[in-house]
Amino acid sequence: MTTQPLVIIPCGGKKADSLRPARDLYIGSYFRACLATALTVGPADRVRILSAKHGLLTLDAEVAPYELRMDSPIAVPERIVREQAKRADLLDTAHVIVLAGSAYARKVGAVWPRALDALAGTGGIGEQLARLAAWRMDPASLVALLPDLPTWRYVQHAEEPARVHAVRVGDALTECGRHVGRPFREVAARRMPSCAACSSAWPSWAREVETARRADALLGSSA
Repeated sequence: MTTQPLVIIPCGGKKADSLRPARDLYIGSYFRACLATALTVGPADRVRILSAKHGLLTLDAEVAPYELRMDSPIAVPERIVREQAKRADLLDTAHVIVLAGSAYARKVGAVWPRALDALAGTGGIGEQLARLAAWRMDPASLVALLPDLPTWRYVQHAEEPARVHAVRVGDALTECGRHVGRPFREVAARRMPSCAACSSAWPSWAREVETARRADALLGSSA
């Protein structure tokens, strides 16, 4: 189990108009701020985008434009995100940081109940962007919010030598005395969408599930 945090950021409504790597598909300022902040905490291979359609994406995953919000009833279910995390050997990650709004944070929290909802308690997009900017200037202050982490080594950029910071971790409290990051409660997984206009329009996770189901059915009928 790696001790490097896994940083999860949201997808975005504003997208490029053609297939491209996920890091380049989402072009909105909020996504760009979340991505830039995540990359000050660790290398690109420890960052995942949580897509409302596709679930967990690496930054280099090729993705076509789509229209789907995380608060939609047909957004990727928690159980699919959990399966993706398990296949990628991420499910047992000790420290997970969520840099995203509440809809994304709830879904991440259903998979990693101890994940740090770093933007919890913010009053709106402006305050979130300000907090993200502050963390880009001082990534150690974000890492210090993680529980049970006495010291931490993080990479400023994947292309640059690592900078080592010793961090003392105490209770991370807001002025009102509440913890900035709180554990999540497990929530019930939503059902996978039962139909689609055509299979090519399905998100990648749904195609994987359907392919596996058909393979199981064929094996069962030939037995």
